[in-house]
Amino acid sequence: MFQWFTPEGWWQVRIFDNTTNAELARSEWLKVLPPHFGVNLNIGGEPLTITYDGNGGELPIPEFLGDPEDEDFMLNMPDFPQTVFQIPRGKNHPTIANVYTRSGYTFTGWNTQADGRGTSYQAGANVTNVQADITLYAQWSTGGSTNTGSGGGGGGGGGGSSNASLTITRADFDKNNGQDISVSLTRGNYTLTAITCDSYTLVSGQDYTLSGNTYTIKADYLATLSVGEHIINFAMSGGANPRLTVTVTDGESTTTTTTTTTDTPVTPITPEMPINPFADVLGTDWFIDDVIYVYNKGLMAGTSENPMQFSPNMPLTRGMIVTVLYRQAGSPAPFLEGGGAERRGLFTDVPDNKYYTDAVTWAAQNSIVSGYGDGRFGPDDNITREQLAAIINNYSSFAGIDLRETRQIVVFDDDNNIAGYAKEAIYRLFRAEIISGKPGNLFDPKGNATRAEFAAMLHRFLN
Repeated sequence: MFQWFTPEGWWQVRIFDNTTNAELARSEWLKVLPPHFGVNLNIGGEPLTITYDGNGGELPIPEFLGDPEDEDFMLNMPDFPQTVFQIPRGKNHPTIANVYTRSGYTFTGWNTQADGRGTSYQAGANVTNVQADITLYAQWSTGGSTNTGSGGGGGGGGGGSSNASLTITRADFDKNNGQDISVSLTRGNYTLTAITCDSYTLVSGQDYTLSGNTYTIKADYLATLSVGEHIINFAMSGGANPRLTVTVTDGESTTTTTTTTTDTPVTPITPEMPINPFADVLGTDWFIDDVIYVYNKGLMAGTSENPMQFSPNMPLTRGMIVTVLYRQAGSPAPFLEGGGAERRGLFTDVPDNKYYTDAVTWAAQNSIVSGYGDGRFGPDDNITREQLAAIINNYSSFAGIDLRETRQIVVFDDDNNIAGYAKEAIYRLFRAEIISGKPGNLFDPKGNATRAEFAAMLHRFLN
């Protein structure tokens, strides 16, 4: 250990082995290679640790010069980066530029969860008011050359993107007795925006269906095409658009044949990933699969048109939440008084003929919501994270959904701020991996829930 005095206090430097958590003598420093290498800076008080994880990426190996036993030994590692930082509690931490290499992948930023479902940070962005140890995981997109830069900045150079591709490029269809044509799409770094043919845009559910990453063009649609060759274009958000050439005949053939290409491997993608119509939802966003899932299921719609937007960071109201669950339940008719002539007035602030009226009435009658306890429901109030957890938990009981608890229990540092009615729901949904906390082991129970967060909860909950 070295230590010296500065105006901020005594600074100490320790080298420790991350695998054993044991401090190393100076003579042992050079025997520990990445990733089992850490630097402990103790700046008075109890420091907090920010750890960077390559998440599949690798660090360079340093070059050693001299004898570790000598006082003047040298460690030649001009490109060997620091990946463990210690800072005082409550301070901000600017995230570092990417220091990892991963062949065939492009660095896209940092996230507090390895799967990208936590809080995202671009290189250089501040992690503010750090209150607990945090691990930041490198996020990668497939395709492109090995990337060791920050992932931002201007042009120049190549690589960094991967075009979409299809497993078949040609198919035949007989108008008399042809069958559906199925093709698997590998998205690369992009999202599908539309499927077109001869200036017509195919309609999901009507002209084609989706299962996983396999698109099935229905025979009923193909039979409307004229005899000859037609190009079905898979329009992507970027890169080259893969195309399927379909030869339509009006003969006696009873089979549909396809020609399979073998130069591009099939990479599975998240199931239920249809067309992305939203201009403000990008292929690199952690919530893209969730947003497209709820949109495709008819549970959530856009917030504007021309351009069509989802507004992922917009708060939701209590009326919106209940309406979405009402749709998922099949929009059943609420119980009515007087043989159906009058709606039961359960809440003083839920008038008749509002978009949420039936949904709120149905939810209250089935013990999914209970209001504020003073006769009000607050349909236009922003819903908090703890309120949302309680409603989702109540809905799971109503619908008989079995939540498999696969994650170990934790106690959030702001547990004392969680309302009593919501605690059991929050920790149950956390153990079932339906909800997640926020950086610093916080849940933020009083914070507003966003549209993206709700879409993610619904996707995990209903699957």
